[in-house]
Amino acid sequence: MLAVASLGLEPRLSPAAVSRAPRPAETAGICGGGLTGVGLVCVALMHLQKLHQARLRMEGGFFAAKAVRTLHQPVFYRVVPGMTASVGLWPAELLLRALEEARAVELACKTTGSRPDVLACRFVAALARQAQARRGR
Repeated sequence: MLAVASLGLEPRLSPAAVSRAPRPAETAGICGGGLTGVGLVCVALMHLQKLHQARLRMEGGFFAAKAVRTLHQPVFYRVVPGMTASVGLWPAELLLRALEEARAVELACKTTGSRPDVLACRFVAALARQAQARRGR
């Protein structure tokens, strides 16, 4: 599928690519599959919104699995385990910041003269680095 499928982010980037700006050949696994840069950012934005909603439910007393399963925009059953794990990685404040960044990247992608695929892949790679760092804590 695509790297954003579980923004705990098990991206199809090599470990070396996650630690630096990805090269075009490495980003093919993220931006491939027929998505444009704007499409990739929109998918990431929707996923981040679901994670944020689930995280807020957790802060209201739900367990992670129940928070994910009771979202009003249902989560595809194959994505539930990854999303459940991701909800535990991302505090609400970081998710809110990631949502703001996603909106800024989406706007930048729609600006004349920009390189949407590069911007989108850098954004997803940055999320991957953050998730990797959070997992290491």
